[in-house]
Amino acid sequence: MSETIVNCESLIDLFNSSEEGRRHVHFFAAIPDDLILYLPGFWWDQNALFALDLDSEPIEVDKLNHFLDVPIWRSTEESSLFTVTGRQILESPQSYANHWKRIQAVDLSYPIMLHERDDHPILLDGYHRLHRAIYEGIPYIRASFIPDDLIWGVLVNEGFLGELNAASLIDPDFIVNARIVARELLASDQSHLYPVWR
Repeated sequence: MSETIVNCESLIDLFNSSEEGRRHVHFFAAIPDDLILYLPGFWWDQNALFALDLDSEPIEVDKLNHFLDVPIWRSTEESSLFTVTGRQILESPQSYANHWKRIQAVDLSYPIMLHERDDHPILLDGYHRLHRAIYEGIPYIRASFIPDDLIWGVLVNEGFLGELNAASLIDPDFIVNARIVARELLASDQSHLYPVWR
C-alpha cells in the first residue's frame, strides 16, 4: 500500500480476501454522496463504545437537525441500502413501520454518542433517539462526545473490519475510493461473486 492512498489493487484484494469482504462490496457500492460526510470512516466495537466512561452534556436538538436528511437506513431488509432518511420516517411513519416502532421505543435517558470531525459531529450511536427528540419537539438531548484518544481504544483490529480500519488510516479518502472500486467490481461481476448485503 502507498503511504498516502490505498491503491485500487489493494482495495480489490481487500474486498476479495474473505467472504465478509465480498459481502461488503454491495455495502460500499450503495453509499450515496449525501452520506459520505456523515460516515466516520472507521469501524468500532459497539460493546467497547458503550463501555467508555464518558460524561454527557445537553446539546440543542436544533443543532442536530441536519441528521434528519442523512440517508442512513433502508425501508425493509429487502430494499436498497441508504435510501431512507429520518425526515421521511417522521413525515410518513406508516410507510416505515419498523423504524417508527424503534423511534417510539427508545429510551431518551441514554445519551447519543458523537465524534467531532473537522467542522461537524459524526453521530456514532443514537439516530433513533435523536429522531424521537426531534419528533417530540424536545429542545435538548444528552450527548457524549468521544475524543480522538478514546476512539483508538474502541476500533475493531481483527478480520475484515480491522483491515478496513488499517486502510482508512492510510487513505483519508478511503470511503470514496472504496465506493469507486466496489461499484467497478459489481459492474464487472459476471460470476456473481459478491452477495447482496443482508
